[in-house]
Amino acid sequence: MKLDTQKLNRDVANAIEEMQKKLEIFQQELAEIQSCGLGIQEPIQKTELDLSGNYQVANKVLTRNDGMQLFLGRREKSIGRKPKDFLLLIENGKKTYCSSLFPSLKAEGTYNLDYLNRKYLLTFLDVGTKAIVQRRCSTNKAVNQ
Repeated sequence: MKLDTQKLNRDVANAIEEMQKKLEIFQQELAEIQSCGLGIQEPIQKTELDLSGNYQVANKVLTRNDGMQLFLGRREKSIGRKPKDFLLLIENGKKTYCSSLFPSLKAEGTYNLDYLNRKYLLTFLDVGTKAIVQRRCSTNKAVNQ
């Protein structure tokens, strides 16, 4: 069996080029998030936090009755398949990445998100002053709470 070193070299070069592209996209995304001046700190230990609930919305911050807060961020431009809008979780004054917000086909002002492999539906109400986050079951329907 003869080894085709030229093909192997091309395959390796293509794989390296693909990884460099992915790294560049990641670095651009990180730079955009950091440029928002959000003071993102080192990632905190993620716990079994449930995002479900009713929120008040003011100045890009969603606040739940128990004090949990989410920050609405916006990238200057979409990078790859990532949408412009995303959520940061605010815990102990530190902001950490939570999820991208994928516009839902269900209705305007409705977004799909994924946090710790849990699917959620975010719906803005009352001209953006209130929001509801509902956990979705595997069939993508909101879980009754």
